[in-house]
Amino acid sequence: MLDAVILIWPVRHSPVFFVFRGAFLWYKEGERHQTTRSNSSNGYGWKRGYEMTLDGLLKELQDLNAIELDTIHKQVQALKRARVSPLAYIEEMMNFQSPGYDEQAEAYIHRMLVTEELKNRYKILHGGMTATFIDTAMGSTVFQEMGRDRRSVTLDLYVSFLKPAVEGWLTSETQVIKKGRTILVLETKVTDERERLIARASGTFFRFS
Repeated sequence: MLDAVILIWPVRHSPVFFVFRGAFLWYKEGERHQTTRSNSSNGYGWKRGYEMTLDGLLKELQDLNAIELDTIHKQVQALKRARVSPLAYIEEMMNFQSPGYDEQAEAYIHRMLVTEELKNRYKILHGGMTATFIDTAMGSTVFQEMGRDRRSVTLDLYVSFLKPAVEGWLTSETQVIKKGRTILVLETKVTDERERLIARASGTFFRFS
């Protein structure tokens, strides 16, 4: 039906015609790709519905070097640990640790390990991972401060990136600045093993009643 409409459209040079024709071609191209995906395999074990087989996975791993294989191994281990650990997969990849409250620092302490898998193209810790570490440390602080019987979510998070993190363990110190019935305001600083200040952040969390 769409083919017929395109052929008999009376104003072939109007803007409406070209918009309609573009939509039609996009629709037909999508149909063609869907048919191709449904009826073929790419030779690496991908079947209908993109279900990966064990043989296909092994083929994908054949041309990886030792470092890349080590990365895959760590990811598989993190996935397996996440089945039984309260930590999420990304926390497992960070090697997230929560030693507890430090009386001297008057702050909740958390740690993560900088690894190659978490670095950006400049070989420093990705800023998103630093923010994730801080957000996770703040969330853990809320649980320790208020108990785990109620859920909490981040309302806002402001991070200042001060120095690049290159290697080793990072330590965060999180303090509760204000604690209300449902709203908590926190501040976190992150340092590396040389005690350089890597980042500072403030965040607001909401606790469900």
